[in-house]
Amino acid sequence: MMKKRLVWRYLTLFVLLIGVVLVGASYQHASRQAKLNSALSKAVSDVDVPAAISLLNRGADPNTRYQRKIDLSFLDFIKRLFTSQQTVRSQGGATPSVLQIAIGEAYPGVYHSPYKGVSDYDAIGEALVTAGADSHISVGFPQTPLAAAAAYGMPRTVLRLLQRGENANARDKNGSYPLIGADAQCTKILLQHGANPNICTADGVTPLRVATTVVEGREIVAVLLAGGANPNLKDKDGCTPLMYAGDPTSAKLLIQYGADVNATDNKGLNVWAHTRKYADYYSAEEHKALMSILKQHGAKE
Repeated sequence: MMKKRLVWRYLTLFVLLIGVVLVGASYQHASRQAKLNSALSKAVSDVDVPAAISLLNRGADPNTRYQRKIDLSFLDFIKRLFTSQQTVRSQGGATPSVLQIAIGEAYPGVYHSPYKGVSDYDAIGEALVTAGADSHISVGFPQTPLAAAAAYGMPRTVLRLLQRGENANARDKNGSYPLIGADAQCTKILLQHGANPNICTADGVTPLRVATTVVEGREIVAVLLAGGANPNLKDKDGCTPLMYAGDPTSAKLLIQYGADVNATDNKGLNVWAHTRKYADYYSAEEHKALMSILKQHGAKE
């Protein structure tokens, strides 16, 4: 009887010892992973391309959310053991992922650092996507990562997302699409991967309609028209892209591809009237050139 008790005691101690070793090893692994993930967050935030790529190669999680804490305490580790991954993610749901940080900071109108070019953010975005970053996280972003990357001029990230199977015609929370608002290079990539050049929002806004209104949009207009965009599609107000064109080169391109110079909107206003209406938005030279182009191609006053 005594021998049996001793055997059970030794077995119990052995099992406990194995458990302690396993928990310790697991903690060491989790702690190392936490340090890698925190370092990746810092590298992405600092736009340190070599560091980000190195950390991903060493096993940093490309889906980690932005964090500043470097060390994982043993108490935090124990809490994680008794908390499902789903719960942990929901608690941190308001925190953007590192992919969102990379794409969001590339936006020149809000976050763009004067010391870093968009190409640096693009390189990090590409590395994160290659490493398996979840492209369906949209915390704080109405746009999908694909649409945001296309709009912010990140062709390498856009290409890698599409190569991984992202839908070039996916609709975002705003009811818009990746091609609407994309820069010229990303527009070309999207079209090559099946984007519909005539896709439109519920208001009838098309990629071509947007391209005619943005600064330096002539290159985008050229790419879209060459890719099959219809220059005569109307929005909810019955307006065609030519009615919004403020750049003479864009107007010429639209007309060359068949834009109706005498189209009218829902109120009966024609292209000529729209061009005169928005005269204050353009320079005197641009406006004069636009009116001249319209007149040469038979536009009626």
